[in-house]
Amino acid sequence: MIAVARQHGMIAVSRMGIERSTLAGFAEVRAVKVRRFPMAEALRTANFRLFWIGETVSLFGNQFYIVAFPWLALRLTESGLALGTLFMTMAVARAIFTLIGGAVTDRFSPRMVMIAANAVRGVVMAVLALLVFTNAIRMWQMYVLAMVYGIFDAFFFPAYKALLPRILPPGQLEGGNALLQGSSELAVSVGPALIGWAMGFGLALQAALAIDALSFWFSVLTLFLIRLLEAPQQTSSGTLLRSIKEGISYSFSSPRLRAFILNLTVLNFAMVGPFGIGIAVLAKQHFGNTASFGILFSAIAVGALVGNIIAGTLQGSYKFGTTLIVMAVNTGIGVILLGVVSSLAWLSAVLAVMGCINAITGVLSFSMLQKMIEQNMMGRVMSLVMMGRTGIAPLSYLFAGLTIRLGVSALFLISGSVVLLASIYTVVNYRLWSSSERTDALRVDQGGAFVGPK
Repeated sequence: MIAVARQHGMIAVSRMGIERSTLAGFAEVRAVKVRRFPMAEALRTANFRLFWIGETVSLFGNQFYIVAFPWLALRLTESGLALGTLFMTMAVARAIFTLIGGAVTDRFSPRMVMIAANAVRGVVMAVLALLVFTNAIRMWQMYVLAMVYGIFDAFFFPAYKALLPRILPPGQLEGGNALLQGSSELAVSVGPALIGWAMGFGLALQAALAIDALSFWFSVLTLFLIRLLEAPQQTSSGTLLRSIKEGISYSFSSPRLRAFILNLTVLNFAMVGPFGIGIAVLAKQHFGNTASFGILFSAIAVGALVGNIIAGTLQGSYKFGTTLIVMAVNTGIGVILLGVVSSLAWLSAVLAVMGCINAITGVLSFSMLQKMIEQNMMGRVMSLVMMGRTGIAPLSYLFAGLTIRLGVSALFLISGSVVLLASIYTVVNYRLWSSSERTDALRVDQGGAFVGPK
């Protein structure tokens, strides 16, 4: 049973049965005062502070790997093809094991799955650093380590998204997601440039890889320090394959979950490859220098950081369908404008607005998902979301590589049109607009039992 009551600016939650708080499996009554800044409220929770600090350090540490790993592969082979196959090995391993990672997360503790995934990835980086230090590194070893890294990367993401609702109450999920996503944006924006600069001034490859290993183990330590009373997961007692099938059936039986997964897949198909290839070609053709390329990507990053800050100050009731459509329409129109606008200032403005709005809608949509999804299905649903983000990437790059032969403007016009068509299809076919889609509180039936997303 779950009962939710509101009184005098307070939310009182009594939980039995399916537990959605840090005291999983135990009856609990909590009072959370609704305040103006969800990010500040999230940071008041000790468990979340540990989670956020550990993952922020790990994210910045991971930028050492992003720079050092491909640099090492090129130093060994001087082959772009070898580098591509190396990353393909990692991507294939990640794609194959993503759904398994979601099922394992739901069968065991998300926190323990994260600890295992970070510990193993730290070992991979430490082994790689040792091989470089002893001058024993060979390309076949990098393929093996890339495969292992990809496998445990697949276990990490579903557990990462499933843990947050166990740490924070529903009213603080927007603030928590904004802080975590903001750390990720900041790390990706400034990390590689700073690390590339440091390596240019003498930071050794093995030192960069060792720093990444230490950042993973720091995250393991902070996860161990998080104190949760965790009951055994309520999931299928059958095989992992059966658990995966249950997760797929659960996700696609819900119009909102189905719409989110399909739209996110289309958005990534229309953005990952076109942005990875198209922005560089756009900068070269229109402006002829790398500085413009850096300015365009910085515009996205600045917009996304601003969007995360805005999202972290929002609270209240949001329409899931509205949020989803705003995300899709913003992306579609923005990508189309990239094929039309030629001024560096206007291109930067378009990318900044896209980054800002997508950051806001990303935080809100994931927060609403975490409130709607039953706790014992969270890992499997998030693994499907990850498949829509990473599994589609190879096809997106193939699409972009073929389409750009028509010109960079055609690439962006076609990609943006695909997103807009997907948003229209969503509006026409899915029941996203009913009043029951309010997600400011857990959905319950008249008897007080959690009924999940419908």
